[in-house]
Amino acid sequence: MSLISYLWLSLLILSFMYLINNKHILSLMIILEALMLSSIIYMFILFMNLEMNPNMTLVFLTFAAVEASMGLSFLVSYIRFNGNDLILSHTSLYL
Repeated sequence: MSLISYLWLSLLILSFMYLINNKHILSLMIILEALMLSSIIYMFILFMNLEMNPNMTLVFLTFAAVEASMGLSFLVSYIRFNGNDLILSHTSLYL
């Protein structure tokens, strides 16, 4: 298998894990970061194959780092307020 096939496979597996795992916010954030990094690697390889300027991937990598830091700060605030990061532990989330 080529590298692009492995990247597509990792994107599919991580997406499936994101849909199945719904207990802790931290594990969902880690899966989202892995999805973001694998999509950035895929985009970099695609830009290199098309002989385009791969510098745009640095912009997306910067946005991914900012998103991760903001998500972590919101998670810390959420845990301090509620005491845990379980998604279904609050009555407002039940339908």
